[in-house]
Amino acid sequence: MFSNPNPNPNPNHQGPEMESVRSGCAAVSLQNAIYACGGTPNGQSVFETVEKLDFGANKWVSVAPMCTKRLAMAIAVRDDKIFAMGGADGLGVGVSSVECFDSRSNSWEMCKPMSSVRIGVCGATLNGDIYVIGGYDGSVHLRSVEKMDKNGNWTHVASMNTCRSSACATVCAGCIYVAGGSADGAQIDSVERYNPETDQWEELGSMSVMRGGPAVVAMEM
Repeated sequence: MFSNPNPNPNPNHQGPEMESVRSGCAAVSLQNAIYACGGTPNGQSVFETVEKLDFGANKWVSVAPMCTKRLAMAIAVRDDKIFAMGGADGLGVGVSSVECFDSRSNSWEMCKPMSSVRIGVCGATLNGDIYVIGGYDGSVHLRSVEKMDKNGNWTHVASMNTCRSSACATVCAGCIYVAGGSADGAQIDSVERYNPETDQWEELGSMSVMRGGPAVVAMEM
């Protein structure tokens, strides 16, 4: 089930069910629709399929599939396009590839890859740049961070203070916040903030509990 954000007297109102069961998928909002990309239905096979929730029709519909099967990927929006980055493919192998979805043509195309394989990576868009943060390269958990500029070129920026995969990221007040995740079999409660003006990460107060695979969203108050 998916919660419907439209106003409703019942705060627990449930939206329509997705067409497929999806664990480890990535979701993002674009043009009054929510897109759910990839994931796995059973922990074995991996989807390249994508579906969107159209609030006008109040139902999920399939759109063009990704070029690559992916789960535990990062996803971000820039210039009305969706970018899917990293994750693990249908063979369970980590990937560094990146692809982009254009809703106007209902098509995906491959972009320049990241410099590192990143499974369980999180992503965010800030000031026109797309950031991929942390993850697992198949050997070690990462604290490194890369950003893709508007020309599609990747460069490294300052690394986080803590290695982490399966974390979450959001943008608030001109900075990127990263929370939770896991590394070396242990969940993490720490939170960090990245300032692009200084290219530095700052450790903030920890969450009250450790959270592996959390989700986060910024809301205006």
